[in-house]
Amino acid sequence: MNRTTSLTQTSIVDILSTESLDSSKLQSVSIMDASGRVLRTIPFANATGLEIQFYEPKGIYFALIGTENDFYALKVVKQ
Repeated sequence: MNRTTSLTQTSIVDILSTESLDSSKLQSVSIMDASGRVLRTIPFANATGLEIQFYEPKGIYFALIGTENDFYALKVVKQ
């Protein structure tokens, strides 16, 4: 059964990077604006970490990170 686990806030300038919080492989990352609108989704093929260029303008965003076992929500502040 999948569940969503909230993570702490992170501040970035140009690159969002993270590693899987458990032994699960990363499957996708969806970037959403503060209203919840999906701006883009990036698929991954069983990655243990990710590094994506964050082109969006300054503001508050959310990254929904999907693994093979779970989903994690990350609040992102673009500076």
